[in-house]
Amino acid sequence: MPSRNNQRPHAQQPARKSARNARPQQARSSRIGRPSAGARPSAARPKAASRPKAAAARPKAGGRPAAASRGAASARGARAKAPSRSTRGARAAAAASNRSAQKKRPAAAARNARGAQGAAARPSVGPVRPKRDQRVKQTKPPQAQARPSAYDAPTPEAAMVTRRRFLVGGAAAAAVAVVGGAAVAASQQSDAPTIETLSVSTDDVFTIDSCTQVDASSAFKQEGAYSLPYGTLIWSNDDAFAACLLPTDTASPLAQGALLNLATGKYETVLKNANGASDGFEVYDFRATSQGAVWIEANIFENQWRVLAGSLSNGSSLQNARIVDEGDSSIETPAIAAVGSHAYWICQPPSSASDAKSTEAQLKRASFSSGDAEVVYGTAGRMACAPYAASDGVVIAPRHPDSTRYYQLVRVADDSGQATDAITLPSSMKPTEVGWGPNGFSFCFESIYSYGDGIANMGTYAPAQAHSQGASYDGGSWFRFGRTPSAEPAWCGNSWLMLKSTQAVVGVNVDNRTYCTFDVPSGPASWGDYLCTTGVHSRIVTAAQVGKATSEATGQSDSTSDMKCSVRVWKTV
Repeated sequence: MPSRNNQRPHAQQPARKSARNARPQQARSSRIGRPSAGARPSAARPKAASRPKAAAARPKAGGRPAAASRGAASARGARAKAPSRSTRGARAAAAASNRSAQKKRPAAAARNARGAQGAAARPSVGPVRPKRDQRVKQTKPPQAQARPSAYDAPTPEAAMVTRRRFLVGGAAAAAVAVVGGAAVAASQQSDAPTIETLSVSTDDVFTIDSCTQVDASSAFKQEGAYSLPYGTLIWSNDDAFAACLLPTDTASPLAQGALLNLATGKYETVLKNANGASDGFEVYDFRATSQGAVWIEANIFENQWRVLAGSLSNGSSLQNARIVDEGDSSIETPAIAAVGSHAYWICQPPSSASDAKSTEAQLKRASFSSGDAEVVYGTAGRMACAPYAASDGVVIAPRHPDSTRYYQLVRVADDSGQATDAITLPSSMKPTEVGWGPNGFSFCFESIYSYGDGIANMGTYAPAQAHSQGASYDGGSWFRFGRTPSAEPAWCGNSWLMLKSTQAVVGVNVDNRTYCTFDVPSGPASWGDYLCTTGVHSRIVTAAQVGKATSEATGQSDSTSDMKCSVRVWKTV
């Protein structure tokens, strides 16, 4: 801001300086004590013409006259001498009067106009408050909006396989099938559906520590011992044959499918090349029974897979081979199972997919002899593990139709393709393997849970007493094998539960609470002897990958001539 000296004529500077020096010290003190520029009226105030006369005529703070008055006084030279005492007193009285008037400005009309203008410019931040002592009529508060369910309502087919479905009798079960739509409507009306889960008391569970060990020869006899190529993978869900995935010494084919005769030990290659070998496909997985085979062919360069099935005649001569399903990386390469006269596989999104919990997972099947694929079970979200090949059906672990936090165990009969039994595990308990035997479901946990009472620990669980399909599993006795599960359980006859331990295969008679351990071949791989059988059968198959003893000096084997897959077949005495 330009100084006052720059605003005044140069001719008047000396006169002003002499007048300033002539002022008494008291007048200069009043100038120093005047209000700062921040206290002056802002530009938003009304013009001087509309102000009260007292405000327009008042001198500046400190008793100084306005700029116009000062200029006139300088021209006349009236300020050359100091003001008299009476003049100073008059000025002080006028300043006091003007300060009193300043407190009252602006006028009421101006204040009301500014207040109305500001209120119109400000947005409303809430309801208008009633005036003091004003009575307000009470209004009805707004109703809370119902939150949508986090999960879709189950389909009528899925609603039929909940545990409640199996607690009713045959006639009532038919009624549930008829009124499936009503069950869906009821589920949609409930924000938090009640889910009944398996409940087992800690006192109802016993372990191998409560069993008596017996010699294996007193319970089982070795019926056969055979050698297959080192690295052969074996699955047995048949009393006469076992499926073998044989490695090769060539770049193509990488693997072949074969059947092992459990009585003679002879094996025959029934799938020598992938049907899509010319398109870059290789045999990826293989399962079979005496009636047919199912296998996976994959082209890893194109991220494509195919499911094929075909029938077998007397354990050989694969016929009617055809593609029953195919896909790409948007669907995980299916896990397969062979049961009786049908091929089974699971189609579901990859575990890394963003919609892994919402996209439907499906259990499909196709006849070995002929016919197209059909969906026998479907539910939202990935299943917990691969399908289990039982003797007369397949067991899966889908998510509960009412909540993806729960996993169910569902048995699908091979003859009808319908679910005949199901239980629901406690929330967030995920099985790594499932099974089926004369006493019903069995399942495996790799984790330890802080809840669940009797089924909270790691290991393999199986009912220790007979169970009727559709009846409750609560309140019965259970056996837990407390080892990290690495293979699916199986049954030899109706009494012996077969399990894979750390190195050996163990048989537990849950009826009389005895157990025995099979010996392990010399020089096996780190996992020892492996249980290859699933379901309930009269024969049990074990296999060990045996190699030549390594040299202590080099830590490597000198030759591969002694490397083999040692297969043994066991039967109860």
